[in-house]
Amino acid sequence: MPASVADRGDGGRASAGHPEDAAADLRLPCPAMGFKRRPARHEPPPAIATDEPTRSKRLQQLFRPLRVRELHQVREATGEGPLHPRKRELVATLARLPPKKLAVVLARTVDRPTMELLFERAGETIPRGSRAVLAARLMEIVERPARGRKRWRPFDEASALAKRLGIRTSIRWHAWHRGELPGVPPPPPDVPVSPTSAYREQWNGWPDFLGKEWRSLAEARVLVRAQDFRSIAEWNAWCAAGNRPPDIPADPPTVYRDWKGWHDFFGPPYRGRPESWRSYAATKALARKEGLRSQQDWQTWCAAGKRPIDVPANPRRTYGSEWKGWQQFLGTPPTGGPTRWRPYRRARALARKQGLRSAREWRAWVAAGNRPDDIPARPDETYRDDWESWPEFLGTRRDET
Repeated sequence: MPASVADRGDGGRASAGHPEDAAADLRLPCPAMGFKRRPARHEPPPAIATDEPTRSKRLQQLFRPLRVRELHQVREATGEGPLHPRKRELVATLARLPPKKLAVVLARTVDRPTMELLFERAGETIPRGSRAVLAARLMEIVERPARGRKRWRPFDEASALAKRLGIRTSIRWHAWHRGELPGVPPPPPDVPVSPTSAYREQWNGWPDFLGKEWRSLAEARVLVRAQDFRSIAEWNAWCAAGNRPPDIPADPPTVYRDWKGWHDFFGPPYRGRPESWRSYAATKALARKEGLRSQQDWQTWCAAGKRPIDVPANPRRTYGSEWKGWQQFLGTPPTGGPTRWRPYRRARALARKQGLRSAREWRAWVAAGNRPDDIPARPDETYRDDWESWPEFLGTRRDET
């Protein structure tokens, strides 16, 4: 028999026209009758059980190469969740999005080279197609069931297989995994797409893994010098045009252990800055051996193309504190000059008499051949102990007028 109204202790409200209390009464758990709590209209429905922690962990691994700034761009494009200064919180926010929406956002905010890097770091084959295709494939990787760590075949066996199939470059290796090498059998499942990650401890470069034999540095240098390259940009254009032989690397500094620099590789036509300058003592000995007797002789010698690539055109700026002036550098006074310079005060009086207003006008006056033999071309170096400034030397300082 059902309990009476009085026994219920609700004052008869349920039977007196109070539907809210009646509905509340129905929501009470009743183990004897097996009722379950009904969700109220104003309460949100219970959360659906998801694999969000696992998705967040997989996204953390997938987005590891991305910077915080790039993740901020992805999060701002979604328009959901707060900004965080840490990658973990940002990725946790992105993990709550539906996979399709996150794929659309990735396709809009992440460029293709970065997506390809994500595939390579994840050890997956890079698919062909637009950024939308790549982003959708990345989400498939995140959503697929977790797998145990794959056991790859040993490094030596994978290397021997690649050599036996005639795969000699990383480009052909990735094309092989995409199935784009006709006549070559598909890769076995235990051969990784990214051997750089799978064999991190044994990895020593693609040439070592694929067994490519490069031409020696001396032989490659002979061929390259015949091309008369004047810059690294010309070298890159030559390689991109398909003129480079397959046994000469496109990035020789990473291949040749006896590498001495681009200036040594290209030869005299190359005018780029060398990796290191010749020492001050060696440059000074070379200048004296060439019989140069003035700064003008030095500049003429440089303009004639006789200067080695590791000898600076402006030794005064390059050698800094070691520089003691042209006279000490060349070992003699200027050609036809005296053994002693005119005193500073007399040189200054002559300079002021010419009406020169700046160091540039002084250099033009010297270049015109008006300078007496006992007046130095660089008074700021010769009269270092007495020197104050060009305005003081030329008489253009305000307090001089």
